[in-house]
Amino acid sequence: MNLFKRAQIGGGTAETIFINESYLMPDYVPTNIIHRDTEVNDMVYTLANLPKGLKAENLLLIGPPGTGKTLCSNHVLTELNGYTQKTLTLYLNCWEYSTRHSILNFLALNLGALLPPRGLSTTEITDRIREMLSKSTYNSLVIVLDEVDKLLALKSKEQEILYDLSRAKENFGINITIIGISNDNDVMVNLDARIRSSLTPRTILFNKYDSVALKEILTKRANHCFRPGVLGDEVIPLCAAIGVTNNGDARLSINALWKAGKLAERQASDKVTVEHILEVKKDLRKDIPYDSLPVMSKKIMVHVEQSHELTNTELYKVLNAEEKDKRTIRNHLDKLEKLGLIEINDTGHKVRVIKLK
Repeated sequence: MNLFKRAQIGGGTAETIFINESYLMPDYVPTNIIHRDTEVNDMVYTLANLPKGLKAENLLLIGPPGTGKTLCSNHVLTELNGYTQKTLTLYLNCWEYSTRHSILNFLALNLGALLPPRGLSTTEITDRIREMLSKSTYNSLVIVLDEVDKLLALKSKEQEILYDLSRAKENFGINITIIGISNDNDVMVNLDARIRSSLTPRTILFNKYDSVALKEILTKRANHCFRPGVLGDEVIPLCAAIGVTNNGDARLSINALWKAGKLAERQASDKVTVEHILEVKKDLRKDIPYDSLPVMSKKIMVHVEQSHELTNTELYKVLNAEEKDKRTIRNHLDKLEKLGLIEINDTGHKVRVIKLK
């Protein structure tokens, strides 16, 4: 018998406890985002000039992980796309696109430019962008730079992309609005003064969710996701508590509920119970970020998990890192510490002890 057919017969309940799992997926964007009305309305008001082809303020969305920054930006841009075809909206994560060249390349490709396999210089890509925009029907662009602190942490030449985009009317003949997203309240501190002056973003703060908000978010999604009567009375409050104790992280709460549902289904249970939540809880902190971690971060986590504790020197050795690679590895370590996956202690003499959190 086919392995997947056998899994459907013996690996879960006769009738799945789920109606539609997509409501608990990381890429799900609700049509109505609760507990973020103020932030969404502020974004809409700020971007209201774009359909007219006029300049809008740049935005900087700041707040802890899992507080709806990316969710709200995707929701607002979806609404903008439904309102006008004159504005091109693009999203990229600066852990994947961390250089000026790669971001310009991304922009060129999304404008339909054909780029040769050999690659182009920054000047050549800029010329292609200008050419494609002159032929397009767009009168404005919005570019979301998620994890923008990764870009700002690099050398100043990479920060130049923010200057390029904020001066887009001069460079490309069109207004480009930047929406930066970061967990770091001090993200602008390391930015070159000239670029900061050109960017001048409007900051929108996303405060952490409290238990009331998390329970309402979970209940709304659960009503679409699970069959009636599947969830035990304490399941949603416990999932909400997981998020509250992790700085109001809604992603952790939602993921806990989904994983518990999958575990219940695998055990042929017709209910999701507190026991299922407690079973999956211990793995949540390390599982959530893994979906979007860069390759180097994943490699680092493998070695930290195997050793439980090692120094940065030992890590460089197992990763076969050359001197030029060490700065990149330090950046990844700092990011993993911010995510709460590892703990780093400086012992002096440039030695850092890395432990699992």
